[in-house]
Amino acid sequence: MILKKSNTEDIPGTIIFNGTRAIKGYALNKMCFSFNSAENRDAYRRNEDAYCDKFELTEEQRQALKHRNVRELLEAGGNIYYLAKWAGIFGMNVQQIGAQQRGMTEEEFKEMLVRAGGLAMARVIGGIATSHVPSIGKAIARRLENDPLWKPFFDGYKPVHAWLDEVQPDLAVVVYNDHGLNFFLDKMPTFAVGAAAEYKNADEGWGLPVVAPYSGDPRFSWHLIESLVADEFDITTCQEMLVDHAFTVPMSLLWPKPGRHPIPTVPIAINTVQFPLPSPARCYKLGKAIGRAIESYKQDIRVLVVATGGLSHQLDGDRAGYINKKFDLLCLQKMVNDPEALARYSVHELVRDAGAQGVELLMWFVMRGAMTGQVTEKHHSYHVPISNTAAAVMVLENKTAGSDKWLDQSLMARL
Repeated sequence: MILKKSNTEDIPGTIIFNGTRAIKGYALNKMCFSFNSAENRDAYRRNEDAYCDKFELTEEQRQALKHRNVRELLEAGGNIYYLAKWAGIFGMNVQQIGAQQRGMTEEEFKEMLVRAGGLAMARVIGGIATSHVPSIGKAIARRLENDPLWKPFFDGYKPVHAWLDEVQPDLAVVVYNDHGLNFFLDKMPTFAVGAAAEYKNADEGWGLPVVAPYSGDPRFSWHLIESLVADEFDITTCQEMLVDHAFTVPMSLLWPKPGRHPIPTVPIAINTVQFPLPSPARCYKLGKAIGRAIESYKQDIRVLVVATGGLSHQLDGDRAGYINKKFDLLCLQKMVNDPEALARYSVHELVRDAGAQGVELLMWFVMRGAMTGQVTEKHHSYHVPISNTAAAVMVLENKTAGSDKWLDQSLMARL
């Protein structure tokens, strides 16, 4: 009798256990079936050759067993259900069996499974908003953290460091405003996103020391850019980008160990130099689009969104030195529980209440908009003045279904 080949044999990468394979592998599968017994498993461990002799296995099957090669055993007529019993003798689980057949490491195979299941999506773990005054960078360079003038300000970041140690972000999206290092008036983008492998700092005339480059993540950057453009945001893409104190000072405040930039970054620059500026509502919507982009990225990473700038201050005109503590405290409250109310401000109203340079609050709107779930304030600190600026730091934790601890720890551990 001639057995016809199953019409499913032509499915790439798929082995169909048909009649031909059942005949070829009967003895092999019968031996594996015997491993339902602990006594038989022990006997096999003691003397594999003698145990195989009982079942009159072919030389092909014996060699495949010696090679511990599941793929060879399948070709020799083995059935995956019975072979799994044999593999269990050596402590191999089904993921290790799958990885072996695909030529992957076990970790690579697990990552593939997670991606296929839709679980390996990036998630926004929270946001941090912080001031970025150049004098902070000078104080860090001069190690003035315990100076009586500076200590209250720097002490406000200790809870931030503790939170970062707890949540362990994998990547930071840093929303800041360039002060004339990378962009000039001849080309002033409203929104610019970095897509470089690294971001260098340079002398910008403020007397700040130049710091080492920050690592980027071009793959994530391009995903973000493509997603934002699809979301109808006209983005300037920067494959080379210098980052100024508005980027470097906050990074030094959040990760204060000298010479150590712990995680990759993606800078997003917002125009606050040349009017017309984007409105608070537009920046808030940009943040929402960033949040959607992050959570559609197919990699299991924890993303922190950092906003830099503010709070109220003005450097020019008769109102130079302007600080509005009442408005600042209102912003710190509303950013948590009613950001839409703040987003209804016009740019004119923001300048009126926060000062000409207080429009740096636009970056805070982006950060807050990127929070996609239940937002909880973990910490904030307010200090007046730093230079002639009202300085603040705020930590918001973002809880979504994807950040549920049971999902992260229990399910992912089992995977």
